[in-house]
Amino acid sequence: MAPQLSITPPEEVQHPPVKDEHYVNWRAATDLRAPYRLAPEFLQGTKKNAVYDTAEAPLIVFINARSGGRVGPELAGVLARALGSSQVFDVSEQRPDQVLRQIWSNIEQQQQRGSSHAAAVRQRLRILVCGGDGTVAWVLKVIAQLQLQPQPAVAIMPLGTGNDLSRSFKWGPEFDWRWIKGHASIYSTLKRVSTSSGVGMAAATV
Repeated sequence: MAPQLSITPPEEVQHPPVKDEHYVNWRAATDLRAPYRLAPEFLQGTKKNAVYDTAEAPLIVFINARSGGRVGPELAGVLARALGSSQVFDVSEQRPDQVLRQIWSNIEQQQQRGSSHAAAVRQRLRILVCGGDGTVAWVLKVIAQLQLQPQPAVAIMPLGTGNDLSRSFKWGPEFDWRWIKGHASIYSTLKRVSTSSGVGMAAATV
C-alpha cells in the first residue's frame, strides 16, 4: 500500500454550485443508512436458487452529489437503494483516497485472517464515478498514486458540463435519465458497469 498522500479535491468539489437546494433537500431527507438489510451469511440456505457468495462484480460508487442540479442527489439516492448506502460515497463528504485506502486495508486484514472471499473481492472490485471531469480525474489519480493492486476497473456516469473523459472512454457525453428510469433500466445500467473493461489507467495522467 502506498504511503499517506495529499491529493487535492477538484474545483467542482471544493466549490460546488451556490444553488444546491436539490442536494440540501436530498441530504435532509435521508441519513443514508440501510437498516433493513440482512448480511448474506445469515440468509445462507434459505432459498433454493439463491447464491450467497462473493459478488461477481462488487461495486463501489464515488459521486459528486452536488453535480448536475437535481441529477446528482437523485442519482445518489437511486444508487444507494440499488447497491446499499454503505457502497455509495459522496465525494464532498468521503474523500476517495481515504475510502480506497481503508477498503484495501480491510481486504488485506481479511486475507491475513484467512478469508476465502477477500482475494476474490480484490480481483473483482469495480468503481463507478459519477461526476464531471474533475471528479473522474481525481479518482483515477488516487487509484494510480495509491498503487492499488490490481487496479480496479473504473466506469463513468457523466454529471458535468464538458464530460470530456466520459466522451473519450465511450460512457456518453451527458447524463441520460433513461439509465435509471425504473428497475429494469437500473439493472441494465449496473450490468453494463459490471461487464465493461472500464477506464484504462493511462487516463490517470490527465
